[in-house]
Amino acid sequence: MKKRSAILIIVTVLVLAALACSLNPQTWFTQSLEPVNDGVVTTISKVIVEDGDIPSLYEAVNPGVVAIRALTEEGGGLGTGFVWDEQGHIVT
Repeated sequence: MKKRSAILIIVTVLVLAALACSLNPQTWFTQSLEPVNDGVVTTISKVIVEDGDIPSLYEAVNPGVVAIRALTEEGGGLGTGFVWDEQGHIVT
């Protein structure tokens, strides 16, 4: 009898787990949103780059680009960003 009860409990738990995995939580909490259309259409024209523009752009923005490396006992991370203002605040 104990073995049968244990099997019944295991089967019940597995069935409930399968049902829980098959349910879509989005159907529980649906919110109808109105589509936003402000009527603005943006067209992108072909960009023509003249010789020398890319190197001069690099020279202009390179001093503001930063690399950030954080090291801890558990590991670390690496990121990039840019200088935001004259006080040296960085956006990553």
